[in-house]
Formats: sequence, structure tokens, C-alpha cells
Amino acid sequence: MKIYRNRAALTLKYARGDILEIGCVGMGENDVFGGHDFIFARLKKKANKLVGIDINEQGVKELVSQGFDVKTQDAQEKYNLKQKFDTVISEENIEHISNLKTYLDNVHAHLKDDGLFLVTTPNAMCLDFMLQTLIWRKPRVNQYHTHYHTTDTIKYLLESNGFKVVKIKIIHAINWKSTNLGGKIMWFLLRLFPSRLGRTIFVIAKKK
Repeated sequence: MKIYRNRAALTLKYARGDILEIGCVGMGENDVFGGHDFIFARLKKKANKLVGIDINEQGVKELVSQGFDVKTQDAQEKYNLKQKFDTVISEENIEHISNLKTYLDNVHAHLKDDGLFLVTTPNAMCLDFMLQTLIWRKPRVNQYHTHYHTTDTIKYLLESNGFKVVKIKIIHAINWKSTNLGGKIMWFLLRLFPSRLGRTIFVIAKKK
């Protein structure tokens, strides 16, 4: 299994043009402003125009104070930003959503005909969850997640809602510099396992 420095690596590789990130504030110390998985600042260097939406009002205020174009918006309620984008990003966000139909309709409406919808979400079949199930009888899942996916289920979800999946990949990310001893040991061990047991599903989709 190839180990990436952070899960945002492929998102940053493919993002282009006018970019919308859904859930741009992030959660957890690695995701918020300054954390190694916080990609919004790096997207600004690549984008012609960068827009973000998030339900976290305080986080939005902080990003606005840093000069970002960010709006407070619940992504699973209908909205209209009056612009279409070359890239729409859902980075570790879709698994938090209950109203998936409206969420994906919003993405579809804001994506250009040749645009890219980039999605990352936890892999339900990852090695972490399997080991945790064996040791503690259940995986240590995030209480704020409403669902988990395999590559088959995320593909079916997107293709049932007006998208065509053009690339899907499973990756695993460990930041060698910031991880603890246990993480460093895992960094070596994971290389012995197949990529399908990685922690994160990465998807590139387009409108049908």
C-alpha cells in the first residue's frame, strides 16, 4: 500500500479553475486553519476563484477574517451561489450528510458541464475498522457520521444522482513528521497490505 503524506494530496492534484469547497472549515486539529489536512489555503494558490461554504458560523467568520470568500450555508439545504464551478470538492464531508439527494442536487447545479466533482470519504472496509472490530468488537466510528461507504456504494450513490464516476481509488495517509510512535509503526506495517484496506476513498466524478 502506498502511503500519502496527507489525504488531500490527490484533491490538490486534480482541483482546477473556479473552485467550490463544501465544508471548508474542517473538523479536528488536522483539518482546521493551519492543520496539515486543511487544504483551503493551498487551493487558493491554484484557483482562478475560490469559494467555500460551511455550516460552522464561527469557523466561517475566522476564514473571512483571513481574507477567504466563505459563506455560512448548510450544504444539504437548497442554495444558489449564482455561479458554476470547474471543481466542486467534498473533502471528508459527504459522510456527515443526511439529506443526500438535495446535497448532490446542489453540487450538480453548481458544476460546469465539463467540471470535476472530487470526493473523499472514509473507507468502510479499511484495516483500521477491521482491527478495531476484532479488538473492541466494533470500529471506533465518528459519532457525527451518518453513513460509511465502500467503493461500490459511493459509486452507486453518485451514479444514481446524475454523476458518472471516472476515477475511484483507495488511499491511506500518515504524516511521518507529525504522527506518534504508533503511527510510525503503522506506516511500516501498512505497506505490507493491499491498497483496498486503506482509510480513504477518493473519487473523481463528472456530470452525466
